[in-house]
Amino acid sequence: MSHYLQRIGRTFGIEKCFEMLIVYYWILLYVPSGETSVDRSSWTYLMYVLPVLTFSTLFGLPLLLRKSLSKSVVILIAYTLLVSAIALVRADYATIASTYLLCATLAVIYANQLRAPLSLLNALLLASIVAGTLTNLLGTNLYSVIPGLSRDNELWWRISLFPQVATSAFFCLTVFFLNILFRSAALRKTTLCLSAYFLFGSGLRSALLATMLAGLYYLLLRLGILKSNRAKLIYFFGAIIGFVTSLLASPLLIFLSGNEFVNSFLFRTHSATVSEADVFRTIYRTWIWSEHIRMAADEPIIGLGTFNFIELAQFNPFIPSVSTGSESFITGLYTRVGLLALLFLWAIYTMIGTGLRHNRSTPLIAGLIFAISLLSYGSFINPYNLVFLIIVSSMTITKSQDVKKCKVLTDSYS
Repeated sequence: MSHYLQRIGRTFGIEKCFEMLIVYYWILLYVPSGETSVDRSSWTYLMYVLPVLTFSTLFGLPLLLRKSLSKSVVILIAYTLLVSAIALVRADYATIASTYLLCATLAVIYANQLRAPLSLLNALLLASIVAGTLTNLLGTNLYSVIPGLSRDNELWWRISLFPQVATSAFFCLTVFFLNILFRSAALRKTTLCLSAYFLFGSGLRSALLATMLAGLYYLLLRLGILKSNRAKLIYFFGAIIGFVTSLLASPLLIFLSGNEFVNSFLFRTHSATVSEADVFRTIYRTWIWSEHIRMAADEPIIGLGTFNFIELAQFNPFIPSVSTGSESFITGLYTRVGLLALLFLWAIYTMIGTGLRHNRSTPLIAGLIFAISLLSYGSFINPYNLVFLIIVSSMTITKSQDVKKCKVLTDSYS
């Protein structure tokens, strides 16, 4: 039975299925949806969930019959079972479904060492310029690929490949660093320039901070300063702490205000002066963190289960009431499942650590981008999102033989 199920992956071609999944979710980024919230029984919801559910189930079942599993996969299985057991007692089927889908997809990608081909990602970036332009002209996309032509009231110069700016920024951020690390990819120089153009043109502060932190890590590698795995992990955690500290100290940015461009970038206001309201209205991730922690105080060990952030949050008058709290995935996960969220983080840590032991640099850079996403733009941390699939598949690269397929710049010194 085990041998039969393992042949399923070879028969269907798991790598090709993964590539098709990526292309499918790229197409969905341009599909307009007027629904603010999607009912789980609707066709729209099935359109997003069904493909990745089929993929993760079809290729996940053979994992359970393997004689040995990696530590990361074992942790993910344990996390899924524990969370599901508690949720079952509560009749919280939404938590069971989302936990299974997330962990099954992660396990399949990691166990099979699936990687989004960089040539495909570069081609998608070029295709996104065309698709973004067409959807902007059709009126289904607020953003243009040319500064000044977007219909964005906050940043007149903002550009984006997709209707969702955060998705475009983190997509370009990941593609940018993959093209730096992998030298033999097709259209490398072209996509390096274009990804940098759309990344910086997005005006997304979290993505730009992630660029600085990942760029500094790459520079320190080139200089030979980060030689040991311990030093690399120290930098990794230090960068995350630095990112969190920068958000906690965000009110101090008011002292940097001075002209309309700086104010529009930092505080999303065209005024020459910046008020306290402008600061808290535009940089409110720390408020979401505190609200998640406050909500979880009722059930700090096992969490609340599935919850409605808008109903439970105590909104600050400076904070937009439309926030659903999804911007911070990790604190929202803690509110939902309690301390079991640490198991999920442990699984991610072991994936990155295994990559380092195999002398790979890609997992740590992708892991850093993933960590910042968990804290600041967690809305796309779900298995049916293009950027999630790309980041996770880059973060879970561990096999040394991948170098034979594509020369990796950092392998010569990392």
